[in-house]
Amino acid sequence: MKRIEETTLLYEISKALNENLDLKKSLYRVLEILSESMDMIRGTITILNPLRNEISIEVAHGLSKTAMHKGKYKLGEGITGRVIQTGNAVVISKISQEPMFLDRTKSRKVKQDQELSFICVPIKKGTQVIGAVSVDKPYSEVYPLKNGKKIMSVVAAMIATQVINLERINLEKEQLKKENTRLRNELEKRYRINNIIGNSNKMREVYQFNSLQQQSGKSPFCEDKLCGTSDQSYRKRAFRT
Repeated sequence: MKRIEETTLLYEISKALNENLDLKKSLYRVLEILSESMDMIRGTITILNPLRNEISIEVAHGLSKTAMHKGKYKLGEGITGRVIQTGNAVVISKISQEPMFLDRTKSRKVKQDQELSFICVPIKKGTQVIGAVSVDKPYSEVYPLKNGKKIMSVVAAMIATQVINLERINLEKEQLKKENTRLRNELEKRYRINNIIGNSNKMREVYQFNSLQQQSGKSPFCEDKLCGTSDQSYRKRAFRT
């Protein structure tokens, strides 16, 4: 790739990142630009989840959603896992000759007349590695893969802010899920009533209703005629179960 072509590529990537406020859409556009400019067949942006110590594909070009879901790695596992663990880029001239290449997505069935090269570089937040960006491209004896690694390292630095924000959003979502699960379990334990008659779902509703009434300072058996009728009919329906 000539110097002027590299400059145009980086300009288009910068433009895509600045024009699109949607984090994922901007990253999808970056991979599209790489496909158009670097003859890329497939490209992925992976993020490390430090809570599960798992690496997953966040954005991809040339992969189906099914293949993306399959692309999960542990830290240090395969080429992508090693890049994120060590923070060092990896270039593979021919992936068919690399035993560490796992092809977890099952998308790289090499044809007899088409060998593939692979470039994977880390994405960093300061000195901390949070993910990686990788590309598959047709093998070429004349294409300098070192030059491709250099370009991809610049691209990784350019998209780092978007990836950092995605990492933060993903962690917040996971922490919220864990908190919701914890609260749900606490509520179930609190309102679980064992060893008594009437432990059906309807009866649990009655117990929870009464508890809420007590917390609000009201009697669970309201003295108001209308309210009492409502409570009474509610309890009767529950006891019939």
